[in-house]
Amino acid sequence: MTIDQLEEIKSLVLKSLTPDLLNPYWRKKQDQKKNDMVGHCYVATEACFYLIGGKDNGFYPYVLNNKTYPEGLEPDEVHWFLRKRECVIDLTSGQFSCEIPYDKAKKQAFLTKNPSKRAVIVMKRVDMLKKKNVDLVVDWATYKAAKYACETWHYSKCLPTGKLVKVGAWEKGRFIGVVLFGRGATPNLGKPYGLSQTECVELVRIALSEHESFVSKIMMVAVKMLKSANPKIRLVVSFADSSQGHHGGIYQSTNWIYTGVGNPAKFYKIHGKITHPRSLGARGVSQSIDGAIKLDSEAAVIIVPGKHRYLMPLDKKMRKQVLPLSKPYPKRSKQAMDASSITAKGQNLSDRSKDSGRL
Repeated sequence: MTIDQLEEIKSLVLKSLTPDLLNPYWRKKQDQKKNDMVGHCYVATEACFYLIGGKDNGFYPYVLNNKTYPEGLEPDEVHWFLRKRECVIDLTSGQFSCEIPYDKAKKQAFLTKNPSKRAVIVMKRVDMLKKKNVDLVVDWATYKAAKYACETWHYSKCLPTGKLVKVGAWEKGRFIGVVLFGRGATPNLGKPYGLSQTECVELVRIALSEHESFVSKIMMVAVKMLKSANPKIRLVVSFADSSQGHHGGIYQSTNWIYTGVGNPAKFYKIHGKITHPRSLGARGVSQSIDGAIKLDSEAAVIIVPGKHRYLMPLDKKMRKQVLPLSKPYPKRSKQAMDASSITAKGQNLSDRSKDSGRL
């Protein structure tokens, strides 16, 4: 391995380190120290070890602890790095303000015989970054990636409950968000169209950061993946939230069938957050104002305006059946802002999932 190749791997590993890889202790400590390298020494060292060929290249993991490095480590804390004779690879040395006594470190085997789950995630991210010439990649996403995207980039700031099909998108190796499908808030989602619960799904989230690709392209690739993994699904339903100024522009641009505005819905305001009644059941209380008050004594009922409803039939027979329900597309209001105008910064949360995408 050349010096340039080694430096590239080191750089890509560092770009792949994100807070989702840390446990609560290290995440809190990272926030306190305001240093992105805090807590990442083990996974960075492990991923780098395997990426550069490990023992075949003469490198071994070494560890410092509070006894050998009291100036930098608290009791029960350790610091990992790689060493080959006098050559040291310490990717997270930047978290320390005092000199690191590498000569006092002891050789130490990794905690698992094979790469840990976190190391595998980092190595996949490195692979994605190496393929940065690929403009757009759409693939299955992990639960953590979906949760991060929803909590960071979607106005609801939450991941829907229930089983989900999670499709992620990456631009030039950078994770930009997810498209999620689920059973929806009601088991009767497909009933108006004569479909069972296994034949109809709801597109429940499109949560994207700043991106260059068309949202419509990402969404329709996700729909194709959904259909491929679940051949029995015949219809996808989605709703555009008019209370957020959404009118469904991305659905209109991909020829979804618009069927009008649904009835106003009752939600609950809990700790200042608008909460769906179904979420109350997931928290172990009744789906009523009494249940909401158990979570927040100042909870209140909120009536949310009806949402625009769009249908995407997945076979010709289904399209023929629902086409008579179509109505003229609603126009975009002056205040409306759809997903194409999101300006949040992206993250290197590039782990793809082995999830088959089945509901």
